[in-house]
Amino acid sequence: MIEQLPDVLSALVNDGFTFGELQGGGIAGVAIGAVLTRLLRKRAETARELLLTELRRGEKPLTAPEVEEAVAVVYRYFRAAQEGAARLNLRLMAKVIAGQSHLGRLTASEFMADAEMLASLKYQEVVLLGTMYHAWTADWFQEQDPRVRLGALYEWVGTKLVPAVFRDIEELRATAGAITRTGLLKPEPTLGFTVFSPTPLLDRLNSLVPLEAAIREEDGAS
Repeated sequence: MIEQLPDVLSALVNDGFTFGELQGGGIAGVAIGAVLTRLLRKRAETARELLLTELRRGEKPLTAPEVEEAVAVVYRYFRAAQEGAARLNLRLMAKVIAGQSHLGRLTASEFMADAEMLASLKYQEVVLLGTMYHAWTADWFQEQDPRVRLGALYEWVGTKLVPAVFRDIEELRATAGAITRTGLLKPEPTLGFTVFSPTPLLDRLNSLVPLEAAIREEDGAS
């Protein structure tokens, strides 16, 4: 049987929203219970709106086995919302869900790995990744002498993000080093210091979620 996206996933999202509301219900009557219920409801509402927005941008047939995968994916997404994932992180996850489903690759195992990685990213890290990837794929960068292009990369990124996002280039480099935990950047030894460059994992992520566009959307919604 073939189901239509986003109809089936929309139903799952609404179920997730109901689940989110119920999480605070077990302690109703306790003063903190009402506060927790409102907090979880607000997080679930935000998550639902973000995911439905992404799913409505396109439709694709969804097979019965894919519906089963979608249940696990949506559950993990709402769990991230309940655990306090920032709005930008939820937006990135929603875009990954929509992108994977439209490509016919909506699998729980792949999304779980992406979700853990995306949930761990700080706002400044996402901005740095988006800016670095923009430069990395630009024509001017590809034309650089390989011996100096990593230095040129950091010089360009630094002019964009220091001091607007980072206090100085050292803080920028430290943030890039922290991102290596995700596998999105890798260290590249050079004379005097280590720099970091995008990996194929960042290529794959950016194909599902153009990071600069996601940041612009989030900043515009704030």
